[in-house]
Amino acid sequence: MLKTYKQSPMYLHLVCIRAELRSILSGMEREILQRKKIIYNSLTDSVKTSMLPAYQEGALIKGTSTLTHIQRILEDRIDASVKHMFQDAKEQMLRHFEDLKRMMEETMEKELKTSLRLALHQIPKGIIFPDVAAEFEMMKTSCEALNLQIFT
Repeated sequence: MLKTYKQSPMYLHLVCIRAELRSILSGMEREILQRKKIIYNSLTDSVKTSMLPAYQEGALIKGTSTLTHIQRILEDRIDASVKHMFQDAKEQMLRHFEDLKRMMEETMEKELKTSLRLALHQIPKGIIFPDVAAEFEMMKTSCEALNLQIFT
């Protein structure tokens, strides 16, 4: 896209804004990866938490037929909680995804506003901005095709 506007007096400002956007995205990448790990581990963590009372009860059993008693306790716990255990885990994962989405939106909005404000204040008076209507429509169409609700 920048090649189209290389002759424009705004070219260097566009390059600066693009570099700033890349910097913001690379900074967010670490946080996103950390949160993705939490999301992926939340399923097993939720199941472990749900099963913890059965594990603790099984740990207290001693004597003959210990293995069968422990198996019975675990099976009973699984049977009793299977319906809500995975539903709770799914809801927790969805909450984590929503938190990640919100963090990304808020960070992008805040950082881009700051970057654009700084970049636009450095533009001399009388400079005409390049027309990016066609590119904007292409982005809008692409987002709609991908079911991204960015422009709604």
